[in-house]
Amino acid sequence: MEEFRSPYVDRKLIGYVRDNPNTTLDTKEVYTLFADMREDEIYTQARRLANSILEGEEYRPYLAK
Repeated sequence: MEEFRSPYVDRKLIGYVRDNPNTTLDTKEVYTLFADMREDEIYTQARRLANSILEGEEYRPYLAK
């Protein structure tokens, strides 16, 4: 799932810190940052990985838009 780290985690955290350099994130703030994640894209990619392992299908990596 490393392929999701940069577009979904790094980008949001770096953007937040740049916009609010003097604040510290608490757990609730971090959760709200990631509440709008595209779960459908993550589940689709997990299915692709499972099919690649179990069925021998070619794995197509996630490409952020």
